[in-house]
Amino acid sequence: MVRVGPLCVDKYEASVWNSSSTTPFGTSSDNYPGSGNPDIGGFVGCNDNGHGCSGAAAESLGNAIYARSEPGVLPSRFITWFQAAQACANSGKRLLTNAEWQVAAAGTDKANCNVSSGVVSNTDSNSSCVSNWGVTNMVGNVNEWVADWIQGTGSAPTNDMGQKYDNDRMSGVNEPSSAAGWRTLAAVYRGGGAGGGGVFVFNSANAPSLNNGVVGFRCAR
Repeated sequence: MVRVGPLCVDKYEASVWNSSSTTPFGTSSDNYPGSGNPDIGGFVGCNDNGHGCSGAAAESLGNAIYARSEPGVLPSRFITWFQAAQACANSGKRLLTNAEWQVAAAGTDKANCNVSSGVVSNTDSNSSCVSNWGVTNMVGNVNEWVADWIQGTGSAPTNDMGQKYDNDRMSGVNEPSSAAGWRTLAAVYRGGGAGGGGVFVFNSANAPSLNNGVVGFRCAR
């Protein structure tokens, strides 16, 4: 971690591990929390709604997930906001707020960042893609979940929040694109990915249930 004002922020994008992992998971579509991948014990207990990812029971089953700031690995993706928040918490950290993320990213020049390759690179790649504070790859490579939820943009829905989320609804908001008609707030992610990014990129079009290959996260303390 590096010092950003009163905070400590992960120098690298997060990779997700469990207590017995020898390699991080969450780096490919068949290898993420809850997928049943053999590398993580074949479990389905760490659900994409964050249930089963933390606590003594999850730890005993090998389902607890931990966020680490490690060089030389692919940043974890295919992870929902809920799982990312639990991974940070299990490691004694938390997701950055939107405002904290913006402060930590100051001075990052996207000309030095992975914003056009279309391919996610290791956490210590693009060493010149660094902020004034020494935080790397905040622009490009993978988008990063932040703590904030806000009203969504109401674009075309794709994934149903559904029973896994108790069909909970919020009134007076436009559904984001992953809510499929269930009215929920959008979870914000920042920075852009390997297909285009910048220090002021801000996305509030998706529900916190989104998991895909372009959104990762990092933690702060």
